[in-house]
Amino acid sequence: VNELLNIRNQLINYLSEGDTSIDVGANHGSYSIIASKLVGRNGLIIAVEPQPRLAKLLETSLSLNKCYHYEIHQIACGNRNDSVEFYIPNFNSGEAGIFPGFSAIKNYHKIKVNMKRFDEAFDWRNFPGKVFMKVDIEGSEYEFFRGAKEMISARKPVIMLAVHPFISEITNVTGSAFRMLLSELGYQH
Repeated sequence: VNELLNIRNQLINYLSEGDTSIDVGANHGSYSIIASKLVGRNGLIIAVEPQPRLAKLLETSLSLNKCYHYEIHQIACGNRNDSVEFYIPNFNSGEAGIFPGFSAIKNYHKIKVNMKRFDEAFDWRNFPGKVFMKVDIEGSEYEFFRGAKEMISARKPVIMLAVHPFISEITNVTGSAFRMLLSELGYQH
């Protein structure tokens, strides 16, 4: 319950009736469920979750919570269209990702998932209202932003970003490289 209250308190400042909320790395869907209540009947929820079990859970949760307009996309988002190995720790599906040095350290299983560039996979030009985007994809955030440059440059979404500084050694993406990419996309904070 506290997680849901904290999420609502965060999102209420950024989402209104008729807006679009994009949840990349939706996991169990907490952000998507709360956001759906804020964007209402005229808004849109885009939930991106490559894990089949969690994508099915998202569908059930959003339906049972009487969410209005939502789309669930069972893909990974990156800077290329490809099929990739996806590592899912048995103890915490929230740490799943494409980097075995992070997601396949202990007991895990792997699956193949489709990866797509956000700019090509979504009809982002027709997203209603303002756009809010939460991105938490276990070290793949940099590549996600490279694959979503057109949408981000055009729509200037408010971005809530999970930063995993200890993953930079595994991904070879430094904090300064990430800041430079965000600056190129028009973000100063």
